[in-house]
Amino acid sequence: MSVRRLRIAFAGFLVLVLVVMGLMVAQVSDDHEVDRIGARLRRPPSSLRFEPTMLAGVPEPARRWLLHAIEPGTLLANSVELELRGARRPEPTSGWRSFHAGQVLAPPAGFVWRANLRQGALVWRVAEHYEAGAARVRHALFGLIPAGSDRTEVVERSLRARLVLEAVLVPAALLPAAAVPAGEGDSQAGADPQRAAAAQGPAPLAWQALDERRARVRLRVDGQEIPLTIEVAPDGRLLAAWVPRPLPAPLATPETPAGTEVPFGWHIEAEARFDGYTIPARARGGWWFGSEQYTETLRLELVRARFAAPAPAP
Repeated sequence: MSVRRLRIAFAGFLVLVLVVMGLMVAQVSDDHEVDRIGARLRRPPSSLRFEPTMLAGVPEPARRWLLHAIEPGTLLANSVELELRGARRPEPTSGWRSFHAGQVLAPPAGFVWRANLRQGALVWRVAEHYEAGAARVRHALFGLIPAGSDRTEVVERSLRARLVLEAVLVPAALLPAAAVPAGEGDSQAGADPQRAAAAQGPAPLAWQALDERRARVRLRVDGQEIPLTIEVAPDGRLLAAWVPRPLPAPLATPETPAGTEVPFGWHIEAEARFDGYTIPARARGGWWFGSEQYTETLRLELVRARFAAPAPAP
């Protein structure tokens, strides 16, 4: 091989190395951003312990579920760390992508969800987060090659609705009184007015009974009220939960364009108890929930949950 060809090959190799290094630096920077958000959302528990008297005035379907979901004497947790596995697909015609994920969830403040998604030989590293009105979805092929990043207004609305739906995994966040007394919460929030407001705890909630099995509450997230509807079994088990959520582009139709709010929800198939809380442990979810158009796009299994609160006092 001539000297000239060697130089060209070496230059090409250097360019490749620089590109890879640049991708790695960008990935590390993104990871650090998500780490910082997750750290802020790992909030200490309230000083209050759950007592059934806290449910005075709550209509029967919601009261039945909350009594089932929170053991008396349990400290009211403001966040939970989850390990999840399952599968999801962006549209009905695409294949299912299995995932293993970790999540920090602190409604109504926000969440961070990080996962490895697999489909055949392909692996995507995915990060989705919402905090203080800022939302982002990011995909990286094999954890290195950027495959998409979205911070649009539709993504913000979609992840805000997801946060409200997933509040059923932190039952204390749906009690009628604020879970965090004023002054407790995010010690780093002072410099950010939105985070400072969130750190004071959620506003009091008013549950509304729809019938003997269903109840609805409006959860305020960064100034936006989103209705969460639940269906409860006679024994207090949570059977389903749903919210209005902006439709993603792959599921849009001429009659229902992307961004149109349609019901998105979970059919809950099993539950488990962690640290004094009984929460959904297996669910199937999708769009147009409760209608003939229902399209399943999510299968979810909870591996473990750790609440930022000890078990009930003896």
